[in-house]
Amino acid sequence: MSKSFAGAYLSVPDAAEKMGVSTLRIRQFIADGRLGAVKDNTGRWRVRLTPSAPETAGTYERQSINIVDLLLDEIIDLRHEEAMRTAEINRLKALVMRQNVVLEKAIARAQEQVALAGLQPLAGSAINLTQRAIRTAEDKQKRLERVEAELSKAMLRIDTRQSQRR
Repeated sequence: MSKSFAGAYLSVPDAAEKMGVSTLRIRQFIADGRLGAVKDNTGRWRVRLTPSAPETAGTYERQSINIVDLLLDEIIDLRHEEAMRTAEINRLKALVMRQNVVLEKAIARAQEQVALAGLQPLAGSAINLTQRAIRTAEDKQKRLERVEAELSKAMLRIDTRQSQRR
């Protein structure tokens, strides 16, 4: 174990990671008296790891374990983690909402500036011209398709007449 954690009080997950065992195993070690631990103000276990903790964790005789208490402690820890994550999610949602409000204000300001600069009538004219150009192009395409159809018919008649003459 790292000397920087010698004698330090760690959370159950941190102690499990340092010792290379599961959190349930840490809770069993606490219940068996193999590891020193205290509950903090929130009712969560804080484990005191010493340099010999990993070696001594398995040297004591196993005492009776109340597995229900261990699992209830695990549930408390998980609920605490869930509450922390929910708070973070809510904080991020609020941030996104504030950013949306700022963006909407920026868009409104930009639209006001366009209107004040007199560009809006020009933009409207450009849109109208574009729409007229599109309609004209569509009309020309329809006319071209009609001419192509008439040309195909004429070519077919010519081919038919030539084949009749032979």
